[in-house]
Amino acid sequence: MSSSCRSLRSALATSGLLGILATATAAPPPPAPSTAFQQHYEAAVRLFLSEHYPEALKEFEAAYAVRQLPRLLINIGTTHRKLGEAKAALSAYEAYLRIEPNPDPEVKKKLDEALSQVHTMLNLAAAPAKDGKGGKDDRAGKSGKGGKRASAIVLKPSFTLLDLGIERLKPQAMNKPTFGSVTGTSAEDVWAGGTYGTLIHFDGTRWSDAGSYWGGHLTQLYGTSASDIWAVGDHGVILHFDGAGWFRVPSGTGHSLSGLWTRPGQGEVPGDAWAVDREGTLLRFDGTSWLELPRDSAEEVSILAVHASPRGEVWAVGRGGTIQRWDGKALKSQVSGTTKKLLSVWSSGPDDVWAVGEQGTALHLTGNKWVSVPAGIAATRPPRELVGGGTFTPQNDLLGVWSSGGTTWVVGGPEFPDEGFVLRSTGGAFTPSLPAVKGRLGCIWGSGPRDVWAAGSSGLLMHFDG
Repeated sequence: MSSSCRSLRSALATSGLLGILATATAAPPPPAPSTAFQQHYEAAVRLFLSEHYPEALKEFEAAYAVRQLPRLLINIGTTHRKLGEAKAALSAYEAYLRIEPNPDPEVKKKLDEALSQVHTMLNLAAAPAKDGKGGKDDRAGKSGKGGKRASAIVLKPSFTLLDLGIERLKPQAMNKPTFGSVTGTSAEDVWAGGTYGTLIHFDGTRWSDAGSYWGGHLTQLYGTSASDIWAVGDHGVILHFDGAGWFRVPSGTGHSLSGLWTRPGQGEVPGDAWAVDREGTLLRFDGTSWLELPRDSAEEVSILAVHASPRGEVWAVGRGGTIQRWDGKALKSQVSGTTKKLLSVWSSGPDDVWAVGEQGTALHLTGNKWVSVPAGIAATRPPRELVGGGTFTPQNDLLGVWSSGGTTWVVGGPEFPDEGFVLRSTGGAFTPSLPAVKGRLGCIWGSGPRDVWAAGSSGLLMHFDG
């Protein structure tokens, strides 16, 4: 055993954490940990012991992304508990118990003690406030100074740039996540997900950290109800939220998934879900398992995003101006009129379908024809000189689109500099809706015309209230 492991083992004895590398078990020894796993794990323990809990949480989650060892979930939960994030801690502990419902006595003892403390925190949070007005003490589920609502900076017209008060998203936090998706089922049930397995939830009053315990990147979220939310991401990961917790569902692919959509059941027709991997393969969940769908003959396309409208039309877009529609049996290509890469698609019905992409490309389906719509922003920005010679021309890429009530919103931004824009159309060309913001905006969703959320890089989250 290395001196590093011996020192960790000694420190773990009184820390409340469970040893992974340094603790022997009755089971056969696991394979030697990878260098990446060992580095993240040992860094996490040292940060935890020095009470740098936010940084320790990131390292534990990074270790879990490399190797999904169940005991790491207990350490993740314990770190959340130290941060005062009771709900996230409980979710981690319950995730462990779903994997190992009968832990050995030593682990069970520590877990029972931890669960007792978490339930005490949650009970305190549910108790009436001292002011006698029946309010709630928001200490549980939050880090730092308790459950304050997110502070805000108002941007005209009526967009609000939010500071959520979540530890990993605070202005001083290092390596803040990039949000790849924001979605919801109502104004009181909104989710955002992104890099480092980040998942946060809005209940109509405040945002809270809802950690998925998948350390890789989550690229897309969507759901049909508060107990039916899906998330997809790197390495073919598919996660499902059933109202109580997140768990992983086999996808049948190891490729990163870049698109997702779900549809509720209607009458005798069951609901389904759709996902796209970065190789252009379309997957469909039939209520039991995820299956690969047939392509349009031997045509080689690369799909990047997918959308299923409430009435059942399924659209997919991708590289080279690809636009395809599911006809009930296979995806059939349509003439888009562009060779630009299309990055997002949205439809609220057969007469309202939008596709957007690189270099300010915005298309709208009018009748049976795709028509280019002016984006109200230049396709590219002035060239920049590169260190060592040469130039780089940043593109104004449109990364997300959402439409409701006759108004269509588009968000995007260049890869460099790191800034984003919001565009809006009420039937004609798009126009900028507000000044450029710090951070590339990559996704947008709303529960209605007066409740719209947009998110992007460096933990950027914005809200429009009409």
